[in-house]
Amino acid sequence: MPFDFVCPFCHSRTRVEDRFAGRSGPCAECGKPVTLPSPASLGQVSPESGTLESRATGSSTNSANSSLRRSGNQYAVAKFVRYAVMGSMIMLIFGIVAWLLVPSAQRAFEERRRLASLSNIQQIAKALNAYNREFGSYPTPTVNDPSGLPLYSWRVLILPYLGYKDLYHRFEKDQAWDSPSNMLLASEMPSVFVVAGNEMARSLYESNYSLVVGPGTLFPTASSASIEHGFDNPAETILVVETKEGGFSWTQPGNLDNTTGVRIGSRPAVDIGGNFSEFALVAMVDGNGVALNSQTPPATIQALLSPDGGESVAIETVDVNPRLP
Repeated sequence: MPFDFVCPFCHSRTRVEDRFAGRSGPCAECGKPVTLPSPASLGQVSPESGTLESRATGSSTNSANSSLRRSGNQYAVAKFVRYAVMGSMIMLIFGIVAWLLVPSAQRAFEERRRLASLSNIQQIAKALNAYNREFGSYPTPTVNDPSGLPLYSWRVLILPYLGYKDLYHRFEKDQAWDSPSNMLLASEMPSVFVVAGNEMARSLYESNYSLVVGPGTLFPTASSASIEHGFDNPAETILVVETKEGGFSWTQPGNLDNTTGVRIGSRPAVDIGGNFSEFALVAMVDGNGVALNSQTPPATIQALLSPDGGESVAIETVDVNPRLP
């Protein structure tokens, strides 16, 4: 590649072919002897050594680029590690927060279930007491036809006192619960008959609240009127109880039977309770809801079921939750 040469004597500028680089001779203008720059100083190939200054420069550049690439890779790795550590810390923090909040949320959910279910059983007790005031006794647990054939449950009889007069009037009361017309009404089960959050009971149209019938109870038989004399303390006598679904449709005849004694447990339509682990809900004759400790002895249960046995039970000793106002 041609290059410019400036004479150190006359300062004239001459365009010189690169093949003359490194040679000596007279200046074309002043004639004085001069030596042209060597190929090495021009960054060109040296005929003697075959090396390039530019090659050296390129090698340095390549080395610098390689260093930059290594630095860039190291930076990327460091950045990845930093983000990974930050992500792990964030996940750990979220895990700790969830660990702290989930039990609290679960307790809050269970508390809402308890309050809603306690409200349900108190509404049912209130309806039973309203029926009692109007007719002089509680409804018979099972309504029979004139021949004694069971037709339907006491729950149908208290519908007007729960705000379901239209449903009550549409129910064919001279027909059994499973007649075609009455079966059509099963899906209209009032939500008050279901423990809060129990979607299984709701989907099966089965009630979680029952009377207890049989010896030593307010209802000596499934079809008898309730005892109306010689009451023990109404606040210490059970009127209606909570039970697990899996036994009876809400309009179907059937209640807990005390013939062999009932207790707190999880057997559907056999035991009191089954929807909560620490307690079972009952409502007393005075209308108050009680959460009986799941460890309440059977003898105490029998004393609470008896309307006229003279037993006295301090409710506060078995009620594990505060009552609703």
